Amino acid sequence: MVASTVAFLSVAVVVDMFERLDTFIDNHVAAGLIAKYYLAKMQFLFVLVLPVATLIGALFCLGGMARRSELIAMTSSGISLYRILVPLLVAGLVISLLATTFTVEIVPRGNEVSSDILDHEIKGRPRLDRDLRTDLNYLGMGGRYFLMRTFDGKKNTMKDVVVQEFAQGTLLQRIDAKTALWENGTWTFRDGYLRRFLPNGRVEAQPFEERVFPDIKEKPHDFLRPIKEPVEMTLGELIEHTKRSKLSGADITRLLVEKNRRFAFPFANFLVVLLGAPMTGAIRRSGHAVGFALALFVGFLYYVLLEIGGTLGINGTLPASVAAWLPNVVFLLAGLYGLYKTRK
Repeated sequence: MVASTVAFLSVAVVVDMFERLDTFIDNHVAAGLIAKYYLAKMQFLFVLVLPVATLIGALFCLGGMARRSELIAMTSSGISLYRILVPLLVAGLVISLLATTFTVEIVPRGNEVSSDILDHEIKGRPRLDRDLRTDLNYLGMGGRYFLMRTFDGKKNTMKDVVVQEFAQGTLLQRIDAKTALWENGTWTFRDGYLRRFLPNGRVEAQPFEERVFPDIKEKPHDFLRPIKEPVEMTLGELIEHTKRSKLSGADITRLLVEKNRRFAFPFANFLVVLLGAPMTGAIRRSGHAVGFALALFVGFLYYVLLEIGGTLGINGTLPASVAAWLPNVVFLLAGLYGLYKTRK
């Protein structure tokens, strides 16, 4: 299995490298920087190829036992086929649990680093100023959405700021102000209006020269954080981002699909072992080449189902949880049916 994992990782790196070859050449990227980029991306590629490598390991293990007639000897002595498969299934489950740790915490951090290297070190795009943001949009806590012309991290000051507060997608109030200053642990807004949107459709507008809003809990450093894509968020960050997006009325379907995939995809390692057991006969008759081809086909089928499920979830055809777990359900049913037929 280790050999197959290394082999597939190498193939994945080469394929990705050819896809980005024009970018590397156009930007005159040094070999060391390319190596740095793929070192950061290795966690993602590892999790991606792991199910196929696990299946190949299981198939070659069972296929070798079948060719040496070890399976026949064990079943003839009264050992159940299910009992023989227990160690492999346990190994698949352990691999799935380890892969879950990767997808929940490690892979997102690697994606963040690799994206940073690609954007700023390879493509040469300027990094954000550490202390200054312009045309900033920020999704805050409590259903608040911030828009501001500039945020100065050194002076802890917002300029031309709008704060919209939502509840279940409904706009409750809006703050418009020329400036907002962080002082004494709260935000003080100056030269603005507070508008409240009432259920009967009326709007109450209250002008103010200076007003403190203690309910706004965001601190200056929150507005200086880089905005991450969902694939770059750890599970905790993704859950928090989903909560904030839901309160603001944004569509969170894509986020829910991504969150469920963090748990569904790693368990492909267990399911491919379950599915691989009935294929032992084909390997025994035809050799390792057939086993390798079967593993590639099964892996391709799983990724196709994964994309189909994701698309159905994002467009609302299926609930997010069902869409993310769809390939696993299909593989589980196919594996159980294959075991049943093999047992017969």
